[in-house]
Order: sequence, then C-alpha cells, then structure tokens
Amino acid sequence: MTPLDWYDAAAAASRSITEREHDLSERRSFSGPKTDATKPPKKPYTIFEPKSVKAGRIENTDEGEVIRWTSDHCYQILVTPNEMHRGMTKCFMPLGKRKVRGDLFNHMKDVAPPPDPATDVP
Repeated sequence: MTPLDWYDAAAAASRSITEREHDLSERRSFSGPKTDATKPPKKPYTIFEPKSVKAGRIENTDEGEVIRWTSDHCYQILVTPNEMHRGMTKCFMPLGKRKVRGDLFNHMKDVAPPPDPATDVP
C-alpha cells in the first residue's frame, strides 16, 4: 500500500476549486447580465408606497441613548445610561393609513390574450 501525501492532495483540491471558480466567473449567462445583490430592487413588490428605510441606521436619541434601527418600526438600544435598557429591542407601529400603490397591476395589461384553442375537427 502506497502512503498518501496529504499535502499534495490538499494542494490539488485547492487548485481544482480555484480553477472551477475561475471557469464559472468566465462563463456568460444567457439569462441576462448579473445583478448586484447589494443594490435593492427598483420597486418592491408590495401594495404600499415605499417609505424611507431606517434599517441599519445608528442614531442618538434625546434621552442620550444610541440606537440601531433593525427595521422601519423596530430598534435596538446599544448605549444607554439605564442599565436595564441595554440590548433592549423596542418596536412601534405608527397610527394612520399608508398610501396604496396604484401601479402594482399595470404590467398585466401588457400581455396579449391567448389564441383561441378551438379548431375545426375534420
């Protein structure tokens, strides 16, 4: 039985993974250009008008607290003089109605009606 050289086996595996990643990056996609995952979509698929996005923003409050928004309606307290509030997550829902989007189904008018499937039987 021949001994296995683990260093050469690991190097060969690393080379094959690197070559595969390089080959995949060089391929052209027939589905269109690649999209950047860091950019948000142009229009979200929701019936409500988009509002300002607070998620990820860090702010100072009037009470001397430092908060980080996790969504538009929830935030986490990072720094506060009150020890019981550290790490606390607070959520709220604003009162009032949100404006509804009117363009959500406009794309459905662009589709042509299907052809008539009825045919004469000989």
